[in-house]
Amino acid sequence: MTGTWCFRAVYTPGGANGSNYTGSGDARPSECFLVTDTTTSSSTQTWVPNDSASVSSDHNAPLPAGSTLSLQLYVGGSCTTLGTLTGPAYASLPADGTQTTLSVSSNNLTAVSAGTSVEWVATYSGGPNVSLSSHCESSSWTVTQP
Repeated sequence: MTGTWCFRAVYTPGGANGSNYTGSGDARPSECFLVTDTTTSSSTQTWVPNDSASVSSDHNAPLPAGSTLSLQLYVGGSCTTLGTLTGPAYASLPADGTQTTLSVSSNNLTAVSAGTSVEWVATYSGGPNVSLSSHCESSSWTVTQP
């Protein structure tokens, strides 16, 4: 138990020769000691990853009408092996046939623990004469407390 503790010696005469001795005691403060305890602190950091993506035609040709760009979050893998799909897909408005660029941004609210790998996968679904494309971006972060 924590606190200040002291030793105290007391002699009380007794037995057949007890009347030959007087009692004595010792309660000097130098015979005290302090018992303390330690504590351990920890915290769990989380983060809410968000991303944005864009796709552009290489030679300023309009993107085909109806083509879209989507962005999806995966947790716990790498770009070579995707983790678990987390949350909704975020998609651009379909191209109207005059745009040369499509952009999309996430508004993810799913928190993940520090040190967890996340992957954002941006996928463009083209139209006639335009190839499909996909890009994966992987990231994680670690909190080091002093």
